[in-house]
Amino acid sequence: MQRDALAENTRAHGAALAYRREVDGLRALAVVPIILFHAGFTVFSGGYVGVDIFFVISGYLITSIILADVGKGRFSLKKFYERRARRILPALFVVVAACIPFAWLWMLPDEFEDFGKSVAYVAVFLSNILFHKQSGYFDTATELKPLLHTWSLAVEEQYYLLFPLFVLVVWKLGRRLLIPALAAIWLASLLYAHWLVFIKPENAYFLLPSRIWEILTGALIGAWTTIGYRSWTVGTTAENALAIVGLLMIAAAVFGFDQATPFPSLYAVVPCLGTALLLVFARPHNLVGRWLGTRLAVGIGLVSYSAYLWHQPLFAFARIRSVGSPGLALELALCMGTFLLAWLTWKYVETPLRQRTRLTPRAVFALGISGVAVLLLFASVSLSSGGFPSRLPEHVRLVYSPRPASGYCTISEKEVLAGVTCVIGAGKTPAQVAILGDSHAMHLSDALSDALKARGQSALIYSQQWCPPLVDVGTDMARKNPGCRAFMDAALATVADNPRVKTVVLAAEWSNYTTGSRWGDPGTALYSDRLTEKKSLDENVKVFQRGLDRTRGLLIGHGKSVIIVKSLPEYEYSVPKYLARLAMVQGATALPPERRVSQEQYRERNDAATHAFTRSGDAQWATIVDPYALMCSTPYCQYLDSKGNVLYTDGNHLSYAGAELIAREIMRGVDSVPATPATQAAR
Repeated sequence: MQRDALAENTRAHGAALAYRREVDGLRALAVVPIILFHAGFTVFSGGYVGVDIFFVISGYLITSIILADVGKGRFSLKKFYERRARRILPALFVVVAACIPFAWLWMLPDEFEDFGKSVAYVAVFLSNILFHKQSGYFDTATELKPLLHTWSLAVEEQYYLLFPLFVLVVWKLGRRLLIPALAAIWLASLLYAHWLVFIKPENAYFLLPSRIWEILTGALIGAWTTIGYRSWTVGTTAENALAIVGLLMIAAAVFGFDQATPFPSLYAVVPCLGTALLLVFARPHNLVGRWLGTRLAVGIGLVSYSAYLWHQPLFAFARIRSVGSPGLALELALCMGTFLLAWLTWKYVETPLRQRTRLTPRAVFALGISGVAVLLLFASVSLSSGGFPSRLPEHVRLVYSPRPASGYCTISEKEVLAGVTCVIGAGKTPAQVAILGDSHAMHLSDALSDALKARGQSALIYSQQWCPPLVDVGTDMARKNPGCRAFMDAALATVADNPRVKTVVLAAEWSNYTTGSRWGDPGTALYSDRLTEKKSLDENVKVFQRGLDRTRGLLIGHGKSVIIVKSLPEYEYSVPKYLARLAMVQGATALPPERRVSQEQYRERNDAATHAFTRSGDAQWATIVDPYALMCSTPYCQYLDSKGNVLYTDGNHLSYAGAELIAREIMRGVDSVPATPATQAAR
């Protein structure tokens, strides 16, 4: 994260700005919580707000420098971008280059491929756009992304690519328009961020439009001070009090916020306003200013950019190598290692290359262009190779790449109503079976298709992600498929009215719809139906029960025989990846007990859904295919079949080998499904 020190800019610009030790100390107040948060120290549950502190500081410093130069008629875009390149690129290139050999040695092919892609986006300062598409900032998988933290660097550089141009245009229109214009953008961005965080949280967290207000918080202070509307001077007592309030606001965010805090919403005003108060009122003559100006705080602040760059790769590679949490002792060692590497980088890379006597402006741009070209070339090679799977020994490749349960298709509600269907098996024969469900139903389709082909039969399949095969059950949550209700209602009605379909298979990750969540998935979905008055987790169970009863009534009333495939044992991580890493790093081939799913965990996760099936009288109206009975005959559920094939493609979706286990039981059910009273009447 780029942080120009005022001292450096004073040397570059003459005496335009006085150096403030307390601003460097404030950088320390930003970087330390970030590092401790990513190290896993739960007391710093809101340590991620250090990024927001950096944004405010950066906005203040750069705006002050730009406006001081513009006001004296000496501002140069070329020199501005040269200073940015001189400050950012050398340390960034060193850290990215240092990551490459460890990525080669320890990353699995898909991870190495993703790493190569992230290198490309980092090189052109667009990594925030990449990471917002891949995952949420707090998702478990992000702990293994060495360059995830560069999203904030990308946000700043996108801002500073545009901000000087904006200032020059507004300045020509009238310098007194600048602060009102900045204030208007600040307010619009803050309101947009607060709205967006509840709709598309990844967009809100990673992208510039919802983050620009934080940088502008500092920019407004810099503009107000530099343009000189009026002095910030207040009495000594008030100055001390306001600086202490600012410090307490930051502490409240660092220790009081957590991963469940909507961010960056209005909550983010707390650390940003706290930082603003410190920038304005923490001075060498008061208590907070003296504390921020101590030698230790200033020293940490000076190396904060390099410390920020190093910490995430160190933690990510340690977790990859440890196949899990590195442990307290190693986490502390990594924190100390972060600052050691930061000091070395600051002393031998940052400081020398910021000096024009060591590196001319032409050399800066040549270095920048060459470095970007090399990183893009590396990214291109890693992507075109598919992450170099040939690096892996054969026994690692076998568990890493189980045969996927592919071949599924999905359709929309409009396609269902228009008569479009997905057909598996022997497609030329009229389908007598229909399969409805979520992504778990999709992952059964390949194995079921082969089983049906062997019999000369076919089946219709209607499936969408996060979509329970229940009548009138849905959610408004964007990431949990709010269009499911209309789609599944149309699919169930179509199947019920199809006289050729005799058997209906309902397959889903049922526990998702009672609990509203999956292990490791952020956020909780609240489901509703037409009888829902107030959404809640308790209501989820009631909605599930009512939906199950309505579905039973619809299908039995139309003479269908029903097979229900209950939930699978679910892992909190990708089983094949974990096994492959164990095999690659430790030579192990079996999951340790603490990483397996126990019978007790399965029963607890699926308790509400199991009771709902029982209350619906499943023994009377449906044949049950129970993965628990098939896969959990010992105290721990199995993840390999008798031939050593991995049963999963991730933590909860089946591979082809896993789908075969379930498909065999479904086909037995198709052969022996009991006749319901309605079925007998139809016959």
